[in-house]
Amino acid sequence: MAMDMNIQDLYDEYILECARIARECEAEGLPSNGATYELRVQELRNLYPELFIDIYDDCEYADDCEYADDCEDADDCEEETVSDILLRMKQSVDELTQKFDELIEKIGV
Repeated sequence: MAMDMNIQDLYDEYILECARIARECEAEGLPSNGATYELRVQELRNLYPELFIDIYDDCEYADDCEYADDCEDADDCEEETVSDILLRMKQSVDELTQKFDELIEKIGV
């Protein structure tokens, strides 16, 4: 990994590596999303610590964290990584792009 990569570049690289792992699993006759895939991806995550930092790192208790507003109990609150946030943002962009394309198709531009 290059040191000058931004977080989106790292995320894109990580996603490509996940796809490569899925293809390797399929080539070995294993499911592309099975236990072997999950183990290999978990190992891959160790190579991308920037993507999987805990956003609660600065919070002594989840109740003190601005990200924990929806959690009634800190034990029930799942920690969100940068990767989770980027994935959610990408899904939102994909949904908006699809809606935009549908609108363009409807108006015939």
